[in-house]
Amino acid sequence: MNSDQLAQRVSTSYSSPWFKVSVSFAFPTWGSKAEADAKVPVVKMSSADNMSELLLSKSVLDTVPLASQTTNPTTSNKPPPPTPASTVDRVIAILFQLYLSKPPASRSFAVFNHNNEVVYPQFAFPLRDEIIPSWLAIFLGPFVPVVILVLLQLYVRSFWDANNAIFGVLYSLSNSVVFQVIIKWLIGGLRPHFLDVCKPDLSLAKTLPPHRSAYIASGFNNMYYTREICTGDPRQINDALSSFPSGHTTAGFAGFVFLSLYLNGKFKIFSHQHTQLWKLHLFYAPILVATLIGGALTIDAFHNWYDIVAGAAIGTTMAFSAYRMTYAAVFDPRYNHIPLHRNRPFDYDAIVPSNSGLTYLDHSRL
Repeated sequence: MNSDQLAQRVSTSYSSPWFKVSVSFAFPTWGSKAEADAKVPVVKMSSADNMSELLLSKSVLDTVPLASQTTNPTTSNKPPPPTPASTVDRVIAILFQLYLSKPPASRSFAVFNHNNEVVYPQFAFPLRDEIIPSWLAIFLGPFVPVVILVLLQLYVRSFWDANNAIFGVLYSLSNSVVFQVIIKWLIGGLRPHFLDVCKPDLSLAKTLPPHRSAYIASGFNNMYYTREICTGDPRQINDALSSFPSGHTTAGFAGFVFLSLYLNGKFKIFSHQHTQLWKLHLFYAPILVATLIGGALTIDAFHNWYDIVAGAAIGTTMAFSAYRMTYAAVFDPRYNHIPLHRNRPFDYDAIVPSNSGLTYLDHSRL
């Protein structure tokens, strides 16, 4: 770098993140002989508060843009375009806010009939502690499958396989969460312990102003009410109105069904030959865990059976989609163990038989 280039660089206006001011560099004469030998110029930095002198090395000067590379002042204040990471953060924030927000007033319910009997006993269960709390479901859904997938790399020994497997679980869970949160907030439903949480007071239907009692005491024999007659904890009421679908079951099936598909791909359980019985047990073990997670929700009366079925359907669908997205096939034993490349299409004709199974012609990404 010659002195002209240095002069052009140093005289350029530069915004320093440390000073948060517009900094102007001026290339002075060399100082002492030691400085001249080291070719370290003394740079004067002028700010609104003081005047200081710093010794900047060539590597620091290289960070100062040339005059031709400076940003147009009219466009310097424009925000940078959103990155994929920032977009994901915003989506997660929106979904979390939906999860915590009050559900839409779209549910009416009956309490007593004309004989003063509870109309829907299936919504009158007592509120109990969850057998599998939310924090444990969050741990079981993603972390247990990922830990097992990592341990299986002692057998597989492939970085790309581990990469696709872990990201496949995350794809399955993230899409399941998106579906589950949106459906739960927009549609929802009554939990089996709803009436115990609501603690309805039917006399409130006569005291509410007209604009709040449009749907209170309506329907046949004025049997149906809305949440305005509830006297319980508002947070518990919001949760009791968001039963459909089951989030625990959705996360469980999204993670463990993906794990079952991965085990099938590696151990060739459903292949063109009679396999050992223990492999079949191995395939269904993760599905059993996911089923137990959903079944526990009927014991503690946190979900109805149809909430669990819907959650299982969502999680299973996302698991199949995520596995096919990251591997060459789902059940075809010739290809379902091969992780896909992000930027290169998979060539099914490039697979040749070998003594150890099926191999890429270039022996890559297996």
